[in-house]
Amino acid sequence: PPPPPPIPGADSERVHVLRTSEDADRLRAALVPGARLLVVGAGLVGAESASTAVRLGCAVTLVDPVAVPLAAAFGPELAEWVHGLHARNGVTARQTVVESFTDRGAAGVEALLADGGPAQTYDAVLLGVGMVPHTALAEQAGLEVARGIVVDAGQVTSNPAILAVGDPARARGADGVLLPRAEHWEAAQQDGARAAASILGTAQPAPTASWFWTDRHDRHVESVGHMASASHTVTRGSFEDPFFSVFGLRDGRVVAAASVDDSTAVRAARRMIDRRMPADAGRLADPSVNLRSLLRG
Repeated sequence: PPPPPPIPGADSERVHVLRTSEDADRLRAALVPGARLLVVGAGLVGAESASTAVRLGCAVTLVDPVAVPLAAAFGPELAEWVHGLHARNGVTARQTVVESFTDRGAAGVEALLADGGPAQTYDAVLLGVGMVPHTALAEQAGLEVARGIVVDAGQVTSNPAILAVGDPARARGADGVLLPRAEHWEAAQQDGARAAASILGTAQPAPTASWFWTDRHDRHVESVGHMASASHTVTRGSFEDPFFSVFGLRDGRVVAAASVDDSTAVRAARRMIDRRMPADAGRLADPSVNLRSLLRG
């Protein structure tokens, strides 16, 4: 297994990670009603775990060095709303980092945070601070590596005899720019299909925009495309509505979208992105306009 993060005391038995089913079982045993849980990292793993733990009756503190996590995926306004769900559902969210852990035996594990104040004691800590791809074998093989194993559109590495798929693979776009690693099950499926086409010498599957989803505090959030590449956004509906969505546009086309309890909007946006369709921002923002009509042009 990978080493723990470079935080003094992170090797305590009360400090958890969440990578395997065994990790999940061990964490679940610690999430009893009234347990004090510190979650480090407000990305997908941290946020979803905090949501689950507070519903189980735990007292949850969630810390992250970023004021608005996942802004690149959702856009800053929606990301702020999504992160705000924690406070609205009983999670204490703090913008800070952990300086050290001290195991206090039966009393719990003490965490010293960098934003000042005395150290606090918790019954369990979950580290959800991201993953580092295992690239040692690729490096030994002389492959190009840049925070992942660099591949082309057919999953072929810098050595044409070697292909790479899944979370460690990082694609280079047609413009030569390295794309973020996807780290999602659907992306891994698509990698496999592209690799198979490369091996068989058949036509590559049509490319499609990246997509992921997350559930927290009884809300379902989806994202498609790369919101960071949008020059501006339009909101369909209102953040106070039972469901709504945000579309990211650039040069008159949809390049990304994110939604809350509105999967239909994300499916439509994905088709718009894949087809590189021109988009009318005013009609996108109007909930009375059927998105299917926009797909027909």
